[in-house]
Amino acid sequence: MNNNKYFLSKYVKCVFITPNKYSHWFGYYNNSPLDITGEKLLAHRINFDARAITSKDIAEIGWFNIKNGIWHKIGETNSFNWQQGAMLQWYDQESCEKVIFNDSLDNHFISRIIDINSNNEKIVNWPIYGLTKDGKESISLQFERSFWCRAYHYESIKNENMDGPIIKEDGIFHIDMESGKIQQIINIEDIIQIDYDEIFSESKHWLEHILINPSGTRFAFYHRYSTKYGFSTRVFTANMDGKDLYLIPGWRVNNWSHMAWKNDNLFVIFGIKRLAIGKVYQNLSNNTGSFGKLIKKVYRNFLSPFVSSRAHNKIAESSYYQLYKDGSGLIGGYNTDELINDGHPSFTSDGNYMLTDTYGDNENYRHLLLFDIRKKKLYKLGKFYSPYNNCGYRSDLHPRFSMDYNHIIIDSAHSGKHQIMVFRLNWELLN
Repeated sequence: MNNNKYFLSKYVKCVFITPNKYSHWFGYYNNSPLDITGEKLLAHRINFDARAITSKDIAEIGWFNIKNGIWHKIGETNSFNWQQGAMLQWYDQESCEKVIFNDSLDNHFISRIIDINSNNEKIVNWPIYGLTKDGKESISLQFERSFWCRAYHYESIKNENMDGPIIKEDGIFHIDMESGKIQQIINIEDIIQIDYDEIFSESKHWLEHILINPSGTRFAFYHRYSTKYGFSTRVFTANMDGKDLYLIPGWRVNNWSHMAWKNDNLFVIFGIKRLAIGKVYQNLSNNTGSFGKLIKKVYRNFLSPFVSSRAHNKIAESSYYQLYKDGSGLIGGYNTDELINDGHPSFTSDGNYMLTDTYGDNENYRHLLLFDIRKKKLYKLGKFYSPYNNCGYRSDLHPRFSMDYNHIIIDSAHSGKHQIMVFRLNWELLN
């Protein structure tokens, strides 16, 4: 399909797209917005676009019936961001009768669980992040700390006590979703002391990106710390009670971004080992001020057309989806020539296919990709124009499988507004 703003291959067919009277998006790539029946599509809905979110903005929470396009409002929230929304997700994946999302109440972050049939509501006195498939446990963060770190924050609460290099109240929290019991299971001060580096004494530290493994026995999270111009990343895994911590080796030489569990024991992280000149570029371009923006603008407009795909990864020695075994370290990876660009990966339940995407190319198209791990074959499912790049309100595709793996759902801004698209995947042509 070709409409000048996006192109689809024969492997996918668009079966639903949210109307562009409003802006709609789902958020991150590790949860499916489609319910178990494949008919109800969760979404955030707002009446603005292409600007930063403010403390006065409100997002509607609801779902579309993708057969008739009717919107069903569930509630509202003032606690959301462009990349992850309000952590909206189906509360129990077996029934998909309840949804959960973050909000604030009396200047405190909470999460709301709402039954879509009865509208009955339960309030949990903490915001959620990762959630087990049965909805019984959540592993979460100190969201007030996030306000002072990166883009994954909510504007609704600004607690200046959470600003500083190290905040002792920061850490990882376990929530018993049935009893409401909240417990800090990991403290950031303890994380910093593991394989301590002298640079830590000059850095601001925070935690991000919780991902629970498929059976809900372990989770991963990022320890990020500031550098002179940007930040660096360390990746940990732990049991659901915070014990048996494992630091992924290689953090001093790798620049890591997005991660996904392949099964309970294996996971990928997109990693880049940079050459010396690439490290200089990274430090300069990670500067969020006017100088960093100038460096990125010069690179994109004047240099990028003349360098190879690998060089686009900031002059890298190697860049690929690195495959790790929990507790053991690096065991391989997926590094075909067309999988050397950072994206948002996820896997089919059998681990045979990896779904991912790319950021904007030279013409500002983002690519949707499916990798057959057994055949080592990459399928290009489509590409989507994006008018918003290198900004806080950009629209990453964040591709996700439906729960039955027959559909793929993305966020896209090809029309000038954020929209959600649902594709049926033609498995017969792939196998």
